[in-house]
Amino acid sequence: MRDGFYGISNGWPLVNETAHEEYAASAEWMYNHSRADGMLAEMCSPDGHCVYGQTCVDKPPAPDWQKCQTLDTAAFSVKFAAHLWNNMEESVGAEFYKKLLPTLERAMSATTVAPDGSGLLWSNTSRPQVGYGFQDDEVKSGAAGFSFYHCILLGCAVFTDLKIDLPLVTCYA
Repeated sequence: MRDGFYGISNGWPLVNETAHEEYAASAEWMYNHSRADGMLAEMCSPDGHCVYGQTCVDKPPAPDWQKCQTLDTAAFSVKFAAHLWNNMEESVGAEFYKKLLPTLERAMSATTVAPDGSGLLWSNTSRPQVGYGFQDDEVKSGAAGFSFYHCILLGCAVFTDLKIDLPLVTCYA
């Protein structure tokens, strides 16, 4: 999901409207392949086989398979959806947002958070699920910032209350 977001958002100005529509359809296809608990896939192959975690077996009968996840998938799913709805005609973007909101909320809720109640993402240090470099700090500390994506997803109400400007995100209440 992360690589799709980076590739599509950075390449957006280089392609035509047909490609933009195909990107949105591709994203919807990915969002429709969430796991039963709401976890979104890190990647799916064209045959529908999806991977939900990098460093663990994410299917039964593997122990704790349902806890297998890639911690940044939900956050990048929100960023990806926000990029798409922000670049659509306003009524289409609002409809896209409303359609995806339940899926994105379930994905955010399914992502492991710190047991201390902080709401931060948490990688259990006794069973880390971080498979690449930029999240090395999560393996060490167990926590990562996540609230920004909740705010994007929930219509940016928290940022509005705090008078924080989000110039690149169109928010729908």
